Amino acid sequence: DGTVRLVDSPVDLVDNVFADPADPLAPVHLSPGHITIVKTIVTPPAVPADCSAAAPLNCDTAVYNFPRADFNITPNANGTVTVTHVPLLARDIPFAEGTDTLRNIEQLQFTDMTIPTPVFVATAIVPNVVGLTDVAAADAITAVGLLVGNTVGVETLAVPVGTVLGQSPAAGTRLTLGGSVNLDVAIAPRAVVPSVIGLTQAVATASITGAGLVVGVVTTASSLIFPPGTVISQDPVAAKKVPLGSAVNLVVSTGVTVPSVVGLTQAAATTAITGAGLVVGTVTTAPSATVPAGSVISTTPTAGTAVTAGSAVNLVVSIGPAPTIAGTFVRNASAPNLTVTSPAFTTVANALIVAFVSADAPVDGVNTIVNNMTNTGAALTWNRVVRANAQLGTAEIWYAFTTTARASSTVTAVLNNSEAASMTVMTFTGAAPSPGSSLAISGVGGAPTGTVLTSRANSLVIGVGTDWDAPRVMTAAAGQTIVNQFRPTVGDTYWVQRTAAPVTAAGTAVTIKSTYGATMPDQWNLAVVEIRRQ
Repeated sequence: DGTVRLVDSPVDLVDNVFADPADPLAPVHLSPGHITIVKTIVTPPAVPADCSAAAPLNCDTAVYNFPRADFNITPNANGTVTVTHVPLLARDIPFAEGTDTLRNIEQLQFTDMTIPTPVFVATAIVPNVVGLTDVAAADAITAVGLLVGNTVGVETLAVPVGTVLGQSPAAGTRLTLGGSVNLDVAIAPRAVVPSVIGLTQAVATASITGAGLVVGVVTTASSLIFPPGTVISQDPVAAKKVPLGSAVNLVVSTGVTVPSVVGLTQAAATTAITGAGLVVGTVTTAPSATVPAGSVISTTPTAGTAVTAGSAVNLVVSIGPAPTIAGTFVRNASAPNLTVTSPAFTTVANALIVAFVSADAPVDGVNTIVNNMTNTGAALTWNRVVRANAQLGTAEIWYAFTTTARASSTVTAVLNNSEAASMTVMTFTGAAPSPGSSLAISGVGGAPTGTVLTSRANSLVIGVGTDWDAPRVMTAAAGQTIVNQFRPTVGDTYWVQRTAAPVTAAGTAVTIKSTYGATMPDQWNLAVVEIRRQ
């Protein structure tokens, strides 16, 4: 039809050649006589040699039919390579492949190997610089494209300092451009560094200055061998020659280093400490959820500290885990009711559940108490630990222990009077199935205070209180914290407080105390309980 189509292969024209000219749906018919071959010289893109690529773009190979040993290969300065076949076997001489001059060939293939095409390497002749100053010698060397290599000082008074006494390679040697020429240069006579290792710092200083040198930087390090104040090492080392007035740096012993004993048993820690030339100092205990009982939690001084041999290392030893507060769930209710119910909560297996209940009471009539405790889900056995209600209102502690995990539960305290109330439910893991020491105490005034004696190490001590007279802001004693505090509209104060940290030793008197001002005239009830570890 008069159009021109340019393709890279005659295969691309098959459909046109065999098209039916009478078929309007067929491709445009092409007569074979109208096909012309067009040859075009294409300049490939500048691609670096990539013979190792999976699909090389620039890897031209010259192929020869004899082993590599039969050929002399000479790179030329103009970028070409001359390959001459010199057969090693007489039988191959009639088949010699002659001499080829190659350009832009990336590799040479022989019958026994394929190698990259060698490239021409430019060289320079090493100049004679003996007798020149080191500066002039450097200029002469760099002027021909070479570099100054290692320079070795030679002590002498025969020539001026800085004179070149020798060179390597020798003058006239041909080196690759960028190669190095090493020089021997005259220097002034030097001092010999004395050996001061093992000397005291004062004696070492005298020895160094006596040799015409000075003391440089003095640092310290621990040592099991060298006594404190003696030299462990020196720089430069003994017997080295240095210019007069040079500095000699010293490392002076500070004694020994505290070993790392955290995580070791107390016995193993003691062995490590004494083995380091130290002694065990004060040993105290503390709870730990991660360090087993009887193992070291921390040391003073800490590991790595340099101390004088014989110094004491104090230890803090684990007494095991303390009970862990898994959850705290609070319900505060100002509206009078015969019940108070906690929010829903989940518990893991083997958890101690403790309910701390505070409630109002009528001015006259029977004082308020908790009649019983119930829970949703599988029924638990609830036990009252302690009740404090010698004054109006009640403060009570109840507990239950669950051996199975519970997806969702609520706890209800059933009162004998319909009153405002507050209940704080706390769940514990790692706790004994039942509480330890407990106390019920009441007062007509003063700070609400109650003391229990812990029966086991790592216990938590918790108290619940009721102030019937007035709404107050309770402040817990030092080392204690308020868990919940509620001032209902009836004008009372209900609160729960606990020790901020576990009490480390059994037999410790722990006083739960709250204050709310300079004068504290209100009547109060306080119930206190010990939550013991397993």
